[in-house]
Amino acid sequence: MKIYFACAMHGSFSNTGFSTLKELRTALQQAGFTLVTTHQTEDNIKEIEEPLGSEHIYKRDRKWIEECDIVVAEISNPSLGVGAEITDAIYLNKPVIGLYATEGKNISMYTRGQLKANKNCTETKYTDTEDFIKKVKEFSENITA
Repeated sequence: MKIYFACAMHGSFSNTGFSTLKELRTALQQAGFTLVTTHQTEDNIKEIEEPLGSEHIYKRDRKWIEECDIVVAEISNPSLGVGAEITDAIYLNKPVIGLYATEGKNISMYTRGQLKANKNCTETKYTDTEDFIKKVKEFSENITA
């Protein structure tokens, strides 16, 4: 199963740290999922992507969303990009699971509501990496066409 892994890149890491996001990415791969995105948790990603330009990044990421089977979005940290990726995925009828590690005030109620209101989408809290993977596996096994 191909996953588009969405997480904050340029915003705040106030709720879930960069190292934890790397750990989640690695755990998804170790669980047997194929990630179409791994770049977000690479060191120096901001410097690497800056020369590419915003239109290039949008078209590239949109293509990856089109190619994936599901979107796994870590939504603990505020991110306009992740919100847009979730919206694009829903528009493309892709199943989306939004996971958050905290009930923090920075988690978008709109995004959580959007995930609750759409077929084949959900949002849920996770406690640690093991729980994150468990919830992604359960979601991927229970999605409907």
